[in-house]
Parts: sequence; C-alpha cells; structure tokens
Amino acid sequence: MTTTRSTRPSPARLCGDQGVAWYLPGFVHLRSDYHRSVTAMRFRSSHGQRFDSFASTIESSAVKSPSLRTERLLRLSKKLRAGAGPSYPLGGLVPSPKGMKLNPGYWPGFPYARLIHKYDVLAPMTYFSYRTSGSKGARDYTWHSLQIIKNATGEPGFPVHIIGGIATARMRLRSRVSQGAQPAGRHRRQPLRPVDQRTGGLGRDANRALPPLGLARRNFSHETPIFVAW
Repeated sequence: MTTTRSTRPSPARLCGDQGVAWYLPGFVHLRSDYHRSVTAMRFRSSHGQRFDSFASTIESSAVKSPSLRTERLLRLSKKLRAGAGPSYPLGGLVPSPKGMKLNPGYWPGFPYARLIHKYDVLAPMTYFSYRTSGSKGARDYTWHSLQIIKNATGEPGFPVHIIGGIATARMRLRSRVSQGAQPAGRHRRQPLRPVDQRTGGLGRDANRALPPLGLARRNFSHETPIFVAW
C-alpha cells in the first residue's frame, strides 16, 4: 500500500497474507523522505500487525538535475538500508527501463548496478499500456525492460518483480507480461515466505528466492494501491 505524505501509513485492505508498504521520495528533503520511509517500516497497528517489507518508489523528478537526483537517490538508499537493517526486505520500484530508453532526458545514467547492493529486489514500473498495445506489444515491452536491467547490473540472477499495465487493461495481457518476464531467470510461481519473527525479516539471501513477477493493483477512485507479489 502507498504511504501518504504524513507520519503514518494510510489504511488499506491488503490482499493475501503479506503486505508491502511503499513511499514516493521527492529527493528534495532527504531527511523527510527518510523519516517517512522508516515510519512505514516500523509501523504497528493496535493489534500488533505490521508490513512485511518496504519499497521505495524511485521516480520523482522534482530535483531537475539527473546527476544530483542520482546522488540523492544513492544517499537515501544507503540510509534506508542502514535504518532497516541487513535482514529487512527492501524493494526499489524503479522507472520503466524501456520508457527511460525512449525518453533519455528523463533520468540518464540510472544507477541500476549500485541499487542492487541496497535493495533485495527491483520492481520496474513497466506500464506498457502507455507505450504499446496488444499481447505482443506487452510481451516485448516487458522483455526489453528486463534485458536492460540484466545488462546494466551484470547480475542476471538478481530478483526482479514486474509491475505492468493498468487495472482496466484486459486480464489476458497479464499472461503476455508473464511470458515477457520468463527469459530473465526463475519464473516458477511460488508464494512469499512468511516473515521470520526472530529476525524481523526474510533476510537478504532468503529474499532472493522470490519469483520475478509481481502485480500492482490500483483502485484510483478510492486511492488504495495494493501490491501483490506472485
């Protein structure tokens, strides 16, 4: 679920047994970005429930200089990993790799290779619905995005969770997204493992066993985004 620009995550009904909170940092005020992110990680409900992991939504261009934006992104990512601890599962929701190729002025030199040392998984926002149409277009757009990450990181086994399309798109396109994800590595669907209550997280090694496909479902009329990992 998305955390609001306040000190507490907004309530939402989660699907399944596990929930991932995410927050959109602006990279303008890093102290605030850090505080709000860590607040989501440490949130506990009145019944003792909490999020199972946290993802930082890396897409804001409020900082106009791409090089300065990258520098602040890396600083924030380093602080988030230190604040979360080595065993807490962290995800990086990154802009569409294919989209950045088509719009090279948006974020040149995006630091994929450096981010994989701070996050357990990258989740590219490959919203193909804005760029292409049809089953083949969805498959190809997804495949190219994964290849860009693979080549940029030099780590073909690093976990990647695809976020693709929009909720109103035909569900049959989902199978094409899945097909596009398959060449990137492990693609057998499996459930997320439960959080280890002794350590407070899955651990970086355990989290690498997660499958490479995820779906983000959004209900824009009620503003309650939900992240569902496969």
